[in-house]
Amino acid sequence: EGFRVTTDTNGEAEFQGIPIRQFEGANCFSTGMVPQLFRFTGKGKLSFQLRPTGKVRGKVVCDEVDLPVPDWTTKKVFISSQEKQNADQNIRLNQSDLEVSTPVQCHQFIALDREGCFELDGVLSGMLTASIDLGNTAMQPIPNQPVRLKTNDVLNLEIKVAKAVPVEGTLLTEDTREPLASVRVSIYRSVEHSLDTTSDANGKFKCFLHPGDYTVQPIDMSQAKQAKDYSYAQSAHVRVTSKMNNFTIPDLLFPRVERETGTLVDADGKPLTKRRVALIPVDSNHPIKYGYSDDQGKLDIRYTKQEQNLGQKTKWVIYPKNNKSVEGDVRQYPTLIVKEDSPLVLVLSSEE
Repeated sequence: EGFRVTTDTNGEAEFQGIPIRQFEGANCFSTGMVPQLFRFTGKGKLSFQLRPTGKVRGKVVCDEVDLPVPDWTTKKVFISSQEKQNADQNIRLNQSDLEVSTPVQCHQFIALDREGCFELDGVLSGMLTASIDLGNTAMQPIPNQPVRLKTNDVLNLEIKVAKAVPVEGTLLTEDTREPLASVRVSIYRSVEHSLDTTSDANGKFKCFLHPGDYTVQPIDMSQAKQAKDYSYAQSAHVRVTSKMNNFTIPDLLFPRVERETGTLVDADGKPLTKRRVALIPVDSNHPIKYGYSDDQGKLDIRYTKQEQNLGQKTKWVIYPKNNKSVEGDVRQYPTLIVKEDSPLVLVLSSEE
């Protein structure tokens, strides 16, 4: 009641009047019972289960007297819940295919009233986290551990916000110490407790963190003018304590990359176009470097010094046609031979 899923003669489904063929996954929201997330591709049956829920009440609490309290009516609390997985439901048989069942998740935003209070019925029962985004300001929410919401139960939450420690850092090129601007940086303790910021024209970034251990990792340098010539800096691990008035992260240095061009060909010397290759450590399933051949089989691969020094510890493999993502054991992919002459030429002994 409140929504309807129908199928026509072609097996195409609609959810609240929207053709499901327009999106791969649907994040379904309702009050009371929460339908399971589902995927629908092509023809076939569409099915879902209704999941037990509970109710959440809460309030955002701020004890700071020297900081202005935000207008809570412009803020929203983000609630993320995940059902508890039963041990006997880890694997289920679906038609002729064996697939692994994953716990259902539900993500919801709820607006606050003037006093910072919120209430939400129909929250998926299981493990739950509640957070609020106050932007890159001195007042930040204190991270909470996930709590358990039982079926048909009412859970009372309190989200505390307080003054945080200013944390600063600088992004520089490793060789010339030139600042890198417009690089996005992620600072996180866990998936639930993370924030993003961007370096300014001087390569500096600033955020506000509560005491704890954090990882600082550059995650997007596509907008930086040096993007073609430098690779990502290694992540830094920092510890913030309550005794700090401010904290400076050691400079994050971005190594220069070298570009090596070449050609991808088959055993007869015919160019292999629009194919993906990967440099992989021997006996590993984790590629460390990718390359793509263009419509003429040309390769343009970027290396750091560390990757260049790997030498005989690596091998090149070629991905199956039309496969743009890592699937299965990469070690089973066809191995490429690197010809001794220069520039780089990768040869596939036989097409599979």
